[in-house]
Amino acid sequence: MELKDYYKILGVSKDATQPEIKKAYRKLARKYHPDVSSEADAQEKFKEVNEANAILKDEKKRAEYDQMRQYGPQPGAHSHAGAQQRHQGQPFSGGQQEFSEEELNAFFSSMFGEGGPRGHARQPEYKMRGQDFHYQLNISLEDSFQGASKTIQLAINKPGQSGHLETETKTLNIKIPKGIQSGKHIRLKGQGEPGLNGGENGDLFIEIHMEPHKLFVLDGKNITTVVFISPWEAALGASIDVPTLKGKVSMKAPPNTRPGKKMRLKGLGLTSDGDQFVQFKIINPVLHSESDKRAFENLSKQFDFNPRTEGA
Repeated sequence: MELKDYYKILGVSKDATQPEIKKAYRKLARKYHPDVSSEADAQEKFKEVNEANAILKDEKKRAEYDQMRQYGPQPGAHSHAGAQQRHQGQPFSGGQQEFSEEELNAFFSSMFGEGGPRGHARQPEYKMRGQDFHYQLNISLEDSFQGASKTIQLAINKPGQSGHLETETKTLNIKIPKGIQSGKHIRLKGQGEPGLNGGENGDLFIEIHMEPHKLFVLDGKNITTVVFISPWEAALGASIDVPTLKGKVSMKAPPNTRPGKKMRLKGLGLTSDGDQFVQFKIINPVLHSESDKRAFENLSKQFDFNPRTEGA
């Protein structure tokens, strides 16, 4: 009789690492789980995959299995003469090792206890943890600043009474903590895919995505806003109403304010330890009449001013 190739069953190499074995097992176990699989031989495949994993995930059992594959059972491990004679011969190299039914039963008894997989022992109920879900949630800057509650809906696949997967819509209320930044995650334990055979549910990871704002640009905990002022406000100085996340505040644009000048409003960023930066942009009025035109002509005569040299 042939010894099963557990590496082939899991689709991994004989040098596979434990994480690789675990990943391969989880993928195949979910594929063939009788509660969710529609394949005709799902139950047998599922048992075979679990059997392979039970050996390969245990370093000691894996070592014994590898030794069995190469040399046959070791002296002292089983008392029958055939196993000892096989070990005393030349190492096996190439092809599938052939064993007597007695040898295989003895080997699996040592691995699984009496009446192992090759007998008719009780198959253990393998619990499987549900998969994690990932969801991107768009929020506004105000949602983060004030804190908010958002409602989302998830499509969850779970085994139905018929044994086939059924889709269920789950509605969740998500609490948005104050000051959360774009790219951060909120973890909701147990709100992912349901586990199988009593396994724990997966988790839900919500990735926060901040929507662009029409007034503010977010940089970490700081925000920047552009405020438009007239040429005379820039030249003479003026009190300007500035929008903030807390509402409008008044600030003084100093005389001779240059375009692009930045001023800071301390503590008015996304959080109390963040700031708001106000950048001034000078906007010229549109000339609608001859008198408007003459006013600017008089200004040009009043000042000996060349912006191309002044700004150099």
